[in-house]
Amino acid sequence: MLIETRAKVLKDCLVNADDVKRLRKRLGYTQVELAKVLGVHKLTVSAWEIGRRNISRPTEIALKSLPKNPQKQRQQRRKP
Repeated sequence: MLIETRAKVLKDCLVNADDVKRLRKRLGYTQVELAKVLGVHKLTVSAWEIGRRNISRPTEIALKSLPKNPQKQRQQRRKP
Protein backbone atom coordinates (compact mmCIF):
# COMPACT_ATOMS: atom_id res chain seq x y z
CA MET A 1 0.00 0.00 0.00
CA LEU A 2 2.72 2.50 0.96
CA ILE A 3 4.74 1.64 -2.15
CA GLU A 4 1.68 2.11 -4.38
CA THR A 5 0.89 5.47 -2.79
CA ARG A 6 4.47 6.65 -3.11
CA ALA A 7 4.60 5.58 -6.77
CA LYS A 8 1.37 7.48 -7.49
CA VAL A 9 2.69 10.64 -5.83
CA LEU A 10 5.93 10.46 -7.81
CA LYS A 11 4.07 9.79 -11.04
CA ASP A 12 1.77 12.77 -10.45
CA CYS A 13 4.67 15.08 -9.67
CA LEU A 14 7.13 14.29 -12.44
CA VAL A 15 6.91 16.54 -15.47
CA ASN A 16 8.13 15.97 -18.99
CA ALA A 17 9.37 18.44 -21.60
CA ASP A 18 5.89 19.21 -22.92
CA ASP A 19 4.58 19.78 -19.40
CA VAL A 20 7.27 22.36 -18.66
CA LYS A 21 6.57 24.31 -21.84
CA ARG A 22 2.79 24.10 -21.42
CA LEU A 23 2.97 25.26 -17.79
CA ARG A 24 5.36 28.11 -18.63
CA LYS A 25 3.07 29.38 -21.37
CA ARG A 26 -0.06 29.02 -19.23
CA LEU A 27 1.59 31.11 -16.51
CA GLY A 28 2.61 33.74 -19.08
CA TYR A 29 6.40 33.55 -18.79
CA THR A 30 9.01 33.62 -21.53
CA GLN A 31 11.92 31.23 -21.16
CA VAL A 32 14.12 34.12 -20.02
CA GLU A 33 11.58 35.32 -17.44
CA LEU A 34 11.06 31.81 -16.08
CA ALA A 35 14.80 31.28 -15.83
CA LYS A 36 15.17 34.48 -13.79
CA VAL A 37 12.32 33.56 -11.45
CA LEU A 38 13.68 30.05 -10.86
CA GLY A 39 17.32 31.15 -10.65
CA VAL A 40 18.55 29.06 -13.56
CA HIS A 41 20.10 29.89 -16.92
CA LYS A 42 17.78 30.47 -19.87
CA LEU A 43 19.45 27.55 -21.69
CA THR A 44 18.42 25.28 -18.82
CA VAL A 45 14.76 26.13 -19.39
CA SER A 46 15.22 25.47 -23.09
CA ALA A 47 16.89 22.13 -22.33
CA TRP A 48 13.94 21.12 -20.10
CA GLU A 49 11.48 21.98 -22.83
CA ILE A 50 13.19 19.93 -25.51
CA GLY A 51 13.84 17.01 -23.17
CA ARG A 52 17.62 17.37 -23.12
CA ARG A 53 17.69 17.81 -19.31
CA ASN A 54 15.40 16.62 -16.56
CA ILE A 55 14.00 19.12 -14.13
CA SER A 56 15.01 18.56 -10.51
CA ARG A 57 12.34 17.76 -7.95
CA PRO A 58 12.81 21.01 -5.96
CA THR A 59 12.68 23.07 -9.16
CA GLU A 60 9.60 21.19 -10.31
CA ILE A 61 7.85 22.02 -7.05
CA ALA A 62 8.86 25.68 -7.41
CA LEU A 63 7.61 25.74 -11.00
CA LYS A 64 4.26 24.26 -10.04
CA SER A 65 3.82 26.79 -7.25
CA LEU A 66 4.56 29.91 -9.33
CA PRO A 67 1.79 32.46 -9.72
CA LYS A 68 0.86 33.82 -13.11
CA ASN A 69 3.31 36.37 -14.44
CA PRO A 70 2.20 39.69 -12.91
CA GLN A 71 3.61 41.69 -15.84
CA LYS A 72 1.49 39.73 -18.32
CA GLN A 73 -1.61 40.20 -16.18
CA ARG A 74 -1.11 43.98 -16.15
CA GLN A 75 -0.63 44.01 -19.93
CA GLN A 76 -3.83 42.03 -20.47
CA ARG A 77 -5.83 44.44 -18.31
CA ARG A 78 -4.65 47.40 -20.40
CA LYS A 79 -5.85 45.90 -23.70
CA PRO A 80 -9.21 47.35 -24.88
